[in-house]
Amino acid sequence: MSEETLTDRQLEVLTFLAEFIDEKEYPPTLKEIGSHFGIKNPNGIRNHLLALEKKGFIEKGAERSRAIRIRKRPKALARAIAQVKERVNKKRGIHYALEVHLAWCTRKVRRHLEGGVREDVQSRLEQTVVNHDWDLVRLDIQPTHVLMTLRITPDHSVGRVVRNFKNSTAALWMLHPLRYKGRGLWASGYVAATTKEHRDAMLEDFLAEKRSATDAEEEKRLAEETDEQQETP
Repeated sequence: MSEETLTDRQLEVLTFLAEFIDEKEYPPTLKEIGSHFGIKNPNGIRNHLLALEKKGFIEKGAERSRAIRIRKRPKALARAIAQVKERVNKKRGIHYALEVHLAWCTRKVRRHLEGGVREDVQSRLEQTVVNHDWDLVRLDIQPTHVLMTLRITPDHSVGRVVRNFKNSTAALWMLHPLRYKGRGLWASGYVAATTKEHRDAMLEDFLAEKRSATDAEEEKRLAEETDEQQETP
């Protein structure tokens, strides 16, 4: 479906939905959408949502409150959101140039980010950047971890940014079940710094910490298996 199939009003509604979900981390109700646009008749809102659903941009639960999910975001949506934020920030006298250097690793520091998994991870990370109108300066995907330099807007915390990236790749285990099981692709935590040098220095400790935890977990598992074998008559 091309972006041109969206009317100006539909793009406005989709923009509001995306901004609301990004900020609140849950979708708005019909009443909240109507209040924002000054539409008192719920059927007017339902018609806009139905049109967006038919065009494949959103998915709606069966008459349940807060059951709207955005399925895809056209480039025009990212531009519209960026323009709204820029106008708001200018009114508030906010000027920014925020560049963060991020890193996170796979669960148990396994070499999962190779071949098709690496390609899918890169594609989804880049799409997440587009969805939020961030500026990707550098992306380096190693077999065990991701390195990224990103320019973001001040309304996105670093923790939320990393969570968005991890969530965008959360279901990849279903596409690559032979490479890793469905307990999650990523280890908990992340590294964030204002300079590349600080990030890279902290990354060594971060990976060492994760490997140490994996070794301790493996030793515990082997000890438990040994105890069970000794108890077996």
